[in-house]
Amino acid sequence: MTSVSTASAATSFRDLRTDPRRLATRDKMEPWARHHAPTAVATVLGRLPAAPPGGGRVGEFIRDLDAALRA
Repeated sequence: MTSVSTASAATSFRDLRTDPRRLATRDKMEPWARHHAPTAVATVLGRLPAAPPGGGRVGEFIRDLDAALRA
């Protein structure tokens, strides 16, 4: 598994939200994550508070992903 820097991840998430060519990819990411995440992910997230507000576009993406994985 490769390590992704925070800056690289933030840039990727920003691009997913702002680049029209990547919007379709972002729309497919949440269903993909829900399908591929082990049930333990939802169990662990259920023990934690929901993703906090703020953080701009990256924060919005994290909250959307958090909500999708909890569903």
